[in-house]
This record gives sequence, C-alpha cells and structure tokens, in this order.
Amino acid sequence: AESTEKSTKVQLPAKELSEEDKQLVETLKMLVDRIVEQGVTEDLKMAAINALREQINSSTSSISSIPKALKYLLPHYVTLKTAYRQMTATSPIALHLAHILSVLAMTFEGDQEVAVVVEGAENKERQERESLHFYLASQALNEPLDAWGHEYTKHLAKEIGEEFQANGRQIDHLLPVINQLVPFFLRHNAEPAACDLLVEVDCLELIVAAVKQEGEAIDYARVCRYLAGCVALELYPADQRILEALLAIYLDRMDLPWALVTALRLNSPERLRAVFAAASQDPSMKRQLAFMLARQRVAIDKVGVDRAEEELLQEIMFNSNLSKHYLELAKELQILAPKDPEDLFKSAAVGSTDPLR
Repeated sequence: AESTEKSTKVQLPAKELSEEDKQLVETLKMLVDRIVEQGVTEDLKMAAINALREQINSSTSSISSIPKALKYLLPHYVTLKTAYRQMTATSPIALHLAHILSVLAMTFEGDQEVAVVVEGAENKERQERESLHFYLASQALNEPLDAWGHEYTKHLAKEIGEEFQANGRQIDHLLPVINQLVPFFLRHNAEPAACDLLVEVDCLELIVAAVKQEGEAIDYARVCRYLAGCVALELYPADQRILEALLAIYLDRMDLPWALVTALRLNSPERLRAVFAAASQDPSMKRQLAFMLARQRVAIDKVGVDRAEEELLQEIMFNSNLSKHYLELAKELQILAPKDPEDLFKSAAVGSTDPLR
C-alpha cells in the first residue's frame, strides 16, 4: 500500500500542458483509479481496462517520442502493477491488465527521466525483463503481436535473448513467443531481426520451418543473404549450424546452384550428393552443377541415375574434355591459327564500321 501511495504522487517533468493533454491526464488517472479501487465491480474494471487500451491505441506521436497516453501512464505503472499482484493471475481482468503492463513496461524502460523517479518510489522492487514476463502472463488472450507495433516486438525479442542467457539457456517457456515473433518479422521485412533472435537463443533450425511455412509471401533470398553474412562472425560449430540452415532453405526453394555453394562450404560429400539428388529430374541442371564442381576441382561419385549419366558427370567434374571445349571455342572465334597481337588489332580496325577509327 505504501508503494502505491508513493507512486501516485510521482509527478511528470514540469511542462506546460495543453487543455487536451490535461484532459487526457485526468481521463487516464480516472481509469487507473477505477482499476485499482477495491469496491469496484468486475464489469466496471474490465470496462476501464478496455477504455485504457483504447486510449493507448488511439494516441499518436512522432517517430522519436513516446505516445502521450503511454507517457502520462508512466507515473501509474507501479500502481497498476501492485493492483495486478493482488488479482488472480488467470482471471480475465488480470490477463488484460498484464497485456497493458507489458507494453507499459517497455515504455517505462525507455523514458529514463520518469523511470528513475518511479523506480525510487518503488524501492527498487522492479524486476528485469518485465515486458516479456507480463506478455507471458497474458498469453491466454492470444493477442496478435502487432497490436502494439514493431518497436514492441523488437523489445520482446531483445528481452527473450536476455532471458535465455539469464536462466541457464532454458528455451521451453519462450518457444511460444519465438514461434510468433519469427513469422511476424519475416512477413514485415525484418529478416535480420528474425535471424538474430534465433541465433541468440540457439534455435536457428526454426528459421527453416518458418521460411517453408510462409512460402512465397516472403523473400527467402534476403534471409539467406543475411545468414551467409553471419557465418564469418561465428565460431565452430555455430557457423556450421548456420550453413546447414542455409542449405535446407536453398534445397526447399530448389535454388540448387546456391545450395551447391553452401554444400561446398560445409565440405561434405553427402551434402553435395543431396544437391544432385534434388536435381534428379533435371539432367541439364546436373551438368551445370558438375561444371561448378569442376571449376573448384572437386569431384564426387554416385550422382548419376544410371551408368551413362554417371560417366558423363564424372567426365565433366574431372575436366576430361576441357581441351576439347577450348578448341571448339577457338574454332567459333576463328582463332585456331596462332596470330600476333598486331594481326588481331589490325583485323579489328579494318573490319570496324566505327567512323572514329
């Protein structure tokens, strides 16, 4: 009770408020009082919570500032949290209040000037990663993650990484949130955020399932380019796991040339054979892959569907007909007979139609 009294006395930084802002401050205070008051019925409390959420959703701000409704709610953060602790955690009111506290906790961390004052009133009872904890407490509502905007989802991702490291790398209780965040990031052109989150919590294999599930709705190449750039920043075996995820995505999308490049980086004959197996219905693609291996002076066996194809692919990979191909090219260019450089330049000048020559 003492902390609640102190929190209600916290004042926002002295500033001249417009009449509209003063009205908003009074409205928010009235709603908070109704939520925390003991004698108020459940229906009235739920109505106050819904009105509070509507005020937050309808508030606007510039890209670099906190929405006014959230800013004016910061002094009431401790009051609302104390009221939540006195509720039954599974009650509808507690669930909806926890959802609001989740986004308010993010703002509380962001506004240092107000947060320091409120934290002092709370006698440092505030825990870390409250935004994530309150979201987990309100999961039964099945609210969409984008209800509070992109900044909120990025903040949740940051706190998930911190929670993973702080709790002995335990992941089970975080998986439901991760499985919502990753597809959300992929659908909203935030592929680096999705990849960074999964790398940080050591669950990169989930990116393969997410990319497959989203299908053509997302740009898988952006995911792959970012993961390929991450390989150089990781040590063994983390770099190998990233390459394995890359290979799985390329094979799923039948991007076989890049799949072969990834398999070469893994230095695995089995992975190379898997790429050739994926091209079993396309003999010309198999020959192209064989030429790519020949350029890298790499040869593997058991890649043809029959003996004839196997021999053909082996000839390509071992560069057996390389001289023959060079001679055919020279014949096409009419340079079979040796020529001096002067002859080449002279013939080019004589046959040119350029008026400047």
